[in-house]
Amino acid sequence: MVNEVNSLIFNTLIAERAVHLPEIGTLRIERRAAEAKGDRITAPEYVVTFSSHHSATSITRVIATVSAISQAEAEDIYTRWRDKSQNGNELIISNVGTLRGKSFVADSELMAVLNYGRKPSVRIKRRRNMTPWVAAFVLIIIVLGGVLYIHLQKGSADTVSEIPEGDIYAENGDTTTEDIIAQEAVTEDITEAMTSDNTIIEETTAEEDIEAGSTTPEVTDWRTNNDIRHRVVVGSYSTIENAERAVHNIEGSMPELKCDVFQLGSMYAVAIFGSTERNECVEFQRSYSESFSQLWIHTPKRFR
Repeated sequence: MVNEVNSLIFNTLIAERAVHLPEIGTLRIERRAAEAKGDRITAPEYVVTFSSHHSATSITRVIATVSAISQAEAEDIYTRWRDKSQNGNELIISNVGTLRGKSFVADSELMAVLNYGRKPSVRIKRRRNMTPWVAAFVLIIIVLGGVLYIHLQKGSADTVSEIPEGDIYAENGDTTTEDIIAQEAVTEDITEAMTSDNTIIEETTAEEDIEAGSTTPEVTDWRTNNDIRHRVVVGSYSTIENAERAVHNIEGSMPELKCDVFQLGSMYAVAIFGSTERNECVEFQRSYSESFSQLWIHTPKRFR
């Protein structure tokens, strides 16, 4: 009974992003923005928070809907679950997390589901400050220009009336051809230095491990059985769209599975196997326990 309630809390939290635990509080999924830490920027992530004030779908209502029982019976099941799961001010919800007082620590499995496919952090190489270097080059150019100007002024006083062919004459401090070439070379060096020192942002992505050549066994379509009394349920959803989206994801990643959506009260449950015999469902549940940790068997009241 404890595991079944834990599974319902897990499924409701994923499907509706919040679940209320009577006389305890509300668990809610929230998005944490990206954050800069040193030379890295962490990617946004989803976290689970606890509050004694927020309202959400009560787990007793979910129990009553999924199990097709009265509200009073659902509240009795919830009370027994709470008594077994709570020890003093500590409440342990398997595969969901641990609540100590008003501090909630989410289970690693739940965090992995919430942040599936989350990209890793981004590393940043800081831009090197070029201001001192540019200032130094400008100062050198100014000094060289001043020295050249003084030299030309001094040379103009001793200029003879005839200028030898091939000499380059500079008047009133104008820059000679050789100086223009030298300055262009210095400018190209500065431009090249600044261009080569732009900020580099490297994003490291997690390598995707792909198992090549894996094959999936053929499985008979259990949905053709006209006398199905027990179903292996992977999750329940508040809308038919969410349930169909889950079917698409499951059958896309595991083609050997055949999914079926059926209504449980106001919820929509997704079954991945069904049979006339309960022991076949138990065996199937064990076979896929590593792929789906929240599997549970639903048996309508008339077949119990």
